[in-house]
Amino acid sequence: LPAGLPLRLRKGMLDADLQLQFVQAQRTQFVIHGELQLSGVDLADGAGEPLLTLGQLSVGIDALRPLDKQVQIGTVALQSPHLLARRDAAGRLNLALATAGGVRVDPAAATAEAASEEPAWTASMQHLAVRDGTVSWHDAAVAPQAQLRLRDLTVDVDDLVWPMERAAQFKGAMLLQSLADRAQDRAGAAPAGDGSTTARLAFDGRATDREAALALTVAEAPLRLAAPYLAQFIEPQLHGQLDASMELRWGERGLQVAVPSLTLDRLALVRSGGAAPQELAQVQRIAVSSAAVDLDRRTLQLERLEIRQPRLAVTRAADQRWMFESWLKPAVTAGEPKAQAAAGAGGAPWTGAVAQARVIDGTVRFEDAAHARPV
Repeated sequence: LPAGLPLRLRKGMLDADLQLQFVQAQRTQFVIHGELQLSGVDLADGAGEPLLTLGQLSVGIDALRPLDKQVQIGTVALQSPHLLARRDAAGRLNLALATAGGVRVDPAAATAEAASEEPAWTASMQHLAVRDGTVSWHDAAVAPQAQLRLRDLTVDVDDLVWPMERAAQFKGAMLLQSLADRAQDRAGAAPAGDGSTTARLAFDGRATDREAALALTVAEAPLRLAAPYLAQFIEPQLHGQLDASMELRWGERGLQVAVPSLTLDRLALVRSGGAAPQELAQVQRIAVSSAAVDLDRRTLQLERLEIRQPRLAVTRAADQRWMFESWLKPAVTAGEPKAQAAAGAGGAPWTGAVAQARVIDGTVRFEDAAHARPV
């Protein structure tokens, strides 16, 4: 690859089996068809760090007509891709650095090209198949550092065309696991209470460049997958398991989210660091049915909310401090809350409604030591 590119090709092999047809007639025709295959590809970012490896990429070219600006692709098969995404302590993404030196488009030239009477390129692809994919995520901008991995990734896309005159159909599935949990599993020291250590995700939908619909299911997702990010805001660890089915729609009305069902099981706030972990609060189950979220209008509607077996001790110490005040972490920087407040000041406040709510078999213990006669 040219030295000026932000990507570095470490190794790879290209095989091509192409047929070229050229016909000089009243209308000149030039057609290319055949197959391209890349194998053993290893790409690094501009800093020389690993970025992407590909086991094999096969592209079946049904017809490429450069003179007519048309390309018809049969099947694209991608086997064992592994993307390594990283964010350093300064918040810089290696993916952003890898694309920062890309080709710059002159706005004037782009406008002139758009206004040209020449036809634009058209493209179609019958099928895209991704198998055994992996995405590794290492985030050093949070403490503790987040190390997550999407594995066993499969994606299928059918009937993809450009311009997108009709919707492409897609589906896929993957597993999400914390690399820290994998190390603990091997050592036999995985934390208890969350059940599964791996979340299962599946999705399917359709999309154009103007609208999209996506159905997503999340199964057996341990909440400790989000522990490095929750640790920026709360001191205790949040244990539990998430199962949910969601439907996302994007179009002229913006992004809307429907949640037919969502359950959080065995929720617990646990403070560690002492001789034994201390359980601060627990809920056996939180179940949400028929929820609707409109992100543009900032509305939340819940048809049914059920909280089963909550256990909570509400206490206030002699210094007038409530127990939950010690759960929250102070802001890291003084300027961050102001920036966040300014960002949210221009929008309308969120509104919500719950049609039916139930609390079943709850227990609350209250202690108040702030008075002369403690309660």
